This record gives sequence, structure tokens and C-alpha cells, in this order.
Amino acid sequence: MVLFPGEASARRRRASFNDEVDDPICYRSSYGICQKWRVELVGGGLLSTNGAAAVAGAKFGYALVLGPRLELGGNLLFVKDVRINEGPYFGTAEGVLRVATMAGPNHRAFIEFGAGASRYESSETAYWAFPCASGGVSFEIAGPGLGLFVNAGVSLMWAEGMAALPHAGVGLVF
Repeated sequence: MVLFPGEASARRRRASFNDEVDDPICYRSSYGICQKWRVELVGGGLLSTNGAAAVAGAKFGYALVLGPRLELGGNLLFVKDVRINEGPYFGTAEGVLRVATMAGPNHRAFIEFGAGASRYESSETAYWAFPCASGGVSFEIAGPGLGLFVNAGVSLMWAEGMAALPHAGVGLVF
């Protein structure tokens, strides 16, 4: 039998997906349903048509683990402009698809895609805007039931004009 490079590569990829290791966070899941919670401290910048600002805040996430390399859930991101005492505040509420590009017994590397609505609130005005979108990467190291992760991403939103919110953070997953 003759194997061409494309066929051998495809066989290796299929073999790597067949011997998948379960997510260590899911060690106590019942009926094959696994859920993950994420709590993260974030910092970054806000680049908008009105200027730039430094922001800090928190991000909360929930996901159903659909397979060894696939999660579907949602994120809430809350950040504040750190230069001004009274705000403004920014946030997003998004549905998120997370795909693991690398998975091992105690680690996962994810690419994340999200879409939803954004929130802008200042002393003069407050509103929800739709749509917003985000993309990012995260690396998770976990043991049975608890793990640490680092995350970097960017959210595109409407905040008194088009705005990009690049951010990075560190947090717990359980």
C-alpha cells in the first residue's frame, strides 16, 4: 500500500482525536454532562473613535463541555476606565464557542469566538448596543476540579463610536 503525505497526515489527525483525554475539570460530572465556570481579572485598553483609555475589571464565564475539544457557553465582561473616578464603565454579554487546538491530560489551549451585546455607562448616558464580537486565545492548566488559565483577546463594541477592547487576564476555572 502506498501512502501519500496527505493521507498519512489525515490518518495522524484522526488518530490524535481518537485517543482524546477527558477534561480534568469534568472528573465528577454525571450523565456525561460537564460544565465549567471561569472567573478572571482582566486589564487592557479601550481604543475608540474618541481616544484611548486604560481599563481594568473582571470577566465571568460558563461553558458546557460538548466534547474533549469543544465548549459552548457565555461570558460577561465588566471593565472600568481607570483614569476617571466616576467611570465610564464598559461591558459585554456574549455567547462563546471555544475550540481546543491542543489538549493533554492536564492542559488545554483554546481559540475563542463570541458574539452578543455591549454595555456603555457614564454619568451622562447609558445604553446597550448590538452586536458586539470578540475573539481570543486562552491556555488552561487544570487538575481534578480546579485549574488556572491565562487569556488574551479583543472585543469589538459600540461605546460612543466604534471601539476595540484588547484585554488580557488570569483566572480560575472550576
